[in-house]
Amino acid sequence: MQSANSTRATTETFPYVNDTYGISFKYPITYTLTQFNETNTQSASGKQHVVTIIETKLLEDAPENGEGPVSITVDIYPNPTKMSVDSWIKTKSQSNFNLSVDKKTYETQIDGEEALAYTWDGLYRGNSFVFAHKGNIFLVSGTYMNPEDRILLEFTELLKSIELR
Repeated sequence: MQSANSTRATTETFPYVNDTYGISFKYPITYTLTQFNETNTQSASGKQHVVTIIETKLLEDAPENGEGPVSITVDIYPNPTKMSVDSWIKTKSQSNFNLSVDKKTYETQIDGEEALAYTWDGLYRGNSFVFAHKGNIFLVSGTYMNPEDRILLEFTELLKSIELR
């Protein structure tokens, strides 16, 4: 059995497909995925779609009413004003950019779409990738305790598997 700090990613995956938002990806079978719509007063439309992916064992061992374990999240925010990704990151508290380690974003791509990435440090360290697609802002984040944690490899594999429709 692999420990939480093992540096080998899980190879077997489940597919996730969401035609409403035009995204699909693969996530490890050792993880549990939950999704829901949430009212968010900081979002222009007041709604956001949340997908949370947590290692099942960590989820089962999480303390009741305590902080959750490290996770991978896909937060989808409506972007009716077509705010740029850079502006969204730097003005919206949901981005956690105010906790950025070096206050810099780095250009990258997610399935051909321009994206910005950055690292932040709060309760956990987090890597976030933000891009616009189909009138929404996507915030894809992976949190971890140590740079050697397996979740970082699994987060990277999830990012590589993203397909935008």
